Amino acid sequence: RKYKNNRLLKNYAKFLTVINVVSTYNAAFAFCNLFYFMAIQNNIDLYHYWLLSTTSMFICFTLWTVGTILLFIEMPKLEQYVNGKVKTLLGLGLTLIGSLLYVERIVEYILVPNIADSKFLVSGSILVLLGIQLVAFEYVRKYADFKILVLKE
Repeated sequence: RKYKNNRLLKNYAKFLTVINVVSTYNAAFAFCNLFYFMAIQNNIDLYHYWLLSTTSMFICFTLWTVGTILLFIEMPKLEQYVNGKVKTLLGLGLTLIGSLLYVERIVEYILVPNIADSKFLVSGSILVLLGIQLVAFEYVRKYADFKILVLKE
């Protein structure tokens, strides 16, 4: 209760939320790159597939996170220009566009060659990405709850 108006607590909570979200996305990048490391070990060049995969993951994770932030976190400066309904619809739209990562993964599964019977890593990454996006979603939601309960006023 004594930290109710403490700016340090607010900045620390933001910092921890950002670190948590970035670290979960880092785990996704690490898991999804396993297939490409196996390809390199078998002397197969999949650089263009890797570049497409990494770029689409970065873009989709960014859109997913921004959409989640727009859904849950109050932004008084933004709400001066856009009402809450439009902000929520924009957040939903960005999270749906961020979900196009799964379509990219299915296309990648079809296009990449099967190297040492490890194509299951590409299909398994879909489940891993689903879990990671849900964890990142929860981190942002928990920060919004924390902001409402502790940092209000």
